[in-house]
Formats: sequence, C-alpha cells, structure tokens
Amino acid sequence: MSRSELADAIDVRIVEALQRDAKLSAQELAERVGASTTVCWRRVRRLQSAGVLRRAAMLLDPARAGVPEVVFARIRMSSHQPAVTRAFEEAMRVREEVLECYPLMGNADYQLKVAVPGIGAYNRFLQDFLLGLEGVANVESSFALREVKNDPALPVGRFALDD
Repeated sequence: MSRSELADAIDVRIVEALQRDAKLSAQELAERVGASTTVCWRRVRRLQSAGVLRRAAMLLDPARAGVPEVVFARIRMSSHQPAVTRAFEEAMRVREEVLECYPLMGNADYQLKVAVPGIGAYNRFLQDFLLGLEGVANVESSFALREVKNDPALPVGRFALDD
C-alpha cells in the first residue's frame, strides 16, 4: 500500500465517488468505479476500518440553514503549556460554531473557521467564550465577504498513489 492507505486506482475511484455522493448504493458505486459490487463493498469496509473513510454527512447551504457568516479567527496564546493547549483544543472541539481549528506555525498559534448567523452572534462567541479561555492572549477576526470555493473533497486522485 502507498503511504495514503489507498491500495490502487480502484480505491482512489471509490473515495472520489463517495466524496461527491456518499448516498451511492453499492451497485451505483460499483458501476462508477468499474468493479464488482462485492469488491466495492469489501474495499469500502476496509477503508472505513482503516479510518480513511470517517463518516458520511450532508452538506448544507449556509444561508438557508441560518448561519450565512463565516469568520476566520487567528488566535495567539499567552501560554503554550500542554494543559492549556489541550484545554483550548477540547473547548474548540465541543463548540458547534467552530467548524475547523488548526494549530499553526508563525505569528498565530491557531486558526479557526467559525459559522455564525451574524456579527452579533460572533461578538457573543468572542466575548462570552473565546476571550474567556485560559491562555488566549489575542484574537484577530476576519469576516468572509463571499464564498469563492468551498469543496470538502480531498484531491486523492492527484496525490494518493504518488511515491
């Protein structure tokens, strides 16, 4: 197997197809990837067991779902003690409005992607939650003006089988 845990082009076609439509039946998936239903079923189960396929989810239209605003927040920490960073990261995991959280190298320690209904909701999130966390020294926030591209599908076909 390659470093990506995708064994071959069939695995790549399976994950590409499922990223685009997780509701595909086994038969539809088999037809799309050019393999038998049994082969696809076994490979999907193996990819799930290996953690390559984590979960299936429906994508929502943010405006129609009532959370049209996206805010990117760059966090600078005053403490990098393991207990402080663990507590910060756990707090991010449980907040529904925090869609993504990444530790960074550079001037900021973390970057968040936050979804909110408006500036007031973000201000409450910032004042009542984020700035009250131990170790948070500074938050720099930027509201997205519009969405140019938002595609959660990974480019596995381009990189998965590279050496």
